Amino acid sequence: MAGPDAAERGSPAERGPRHPGLSHHEVLASGGWHPRYARVLITASDGDYGFALVDGNGDGAELEEELWLWEDGPGGHGRWQPGSSTGAGPLDHLPALAAGGHIGPAYFAYGRVPWAESVTIEFEQRRYEMPVVSQLGVWGFIRAAAGPHPGLPALVS
Repeated sequence: MAGPDAAERGSPAERGPRHPGLSHHEVLASGGWHPRYARVLITASDGDYGFALVDGNGDGAELEEELWLWEDGPGGHGRWQPGSSTGAGPLDHLPALAAGGHIGPAYFAYGRVPWAESVTIEFEQRRYEMPVVSQLGVWGFIRAAAGPHPGLPALVS
């Protein structure tokens, strides 16, 4: 187990959910976005909880933060279902850290750091190294809390 100053690499979802993580394709297909115009800037998932940051018109003028839930279906077939969505402002005003809140026990954060290849997030006294996944410098994080009152994810570096 890593010490408090060591950062785990990659997505927290690497713990191995029994279903696929939330994908850009799933967000476009099930989120009501027109694939000709919208672009998904980032997706992140942990277990049954997902987060997406979507540029609805593809021009960066207005971003949407979306929360998603995995719902099991009959015969073991399930799918990602869109939950809530709220405006996140324009891309060029996106801060390095926007600690968005939570969906159930899962807390999320995202931001823009065009000068970096990765960011380190601290959540529940553990650190996670998250890659900056696009040329736009956007990153995203979601993690189900292990205990009550975990606080919001924080940007360490």
